[in-house]
Amino acid sequence: MLAAPKIEHRRMANSRLLCDLSTGARMSQACAVWNVKTNVCTIITEPHAPYEVLGHEVRHCFEGHFH
Repeated sequence: MLAAPKIEHRRMANSRLLCDLSTGARMSQACAVWNVKTNVCTIITEPHAPYEVLGHEVRHCFEGHFH
């Protein structure tokens, strides 16, 4: 979890593959990836992800892993 992170959002067609590789999860719809050195939380989603998915990942940026 980062204190007051800068949040970036990347819309990518291959988001499921990138998220699976970044987090070790399987078939992720989206993910939040932290860079502690730069205090950046990067959210990766499909190009037309619903707002609920984006909001869920923003929560991960502030609260960490909560599943």
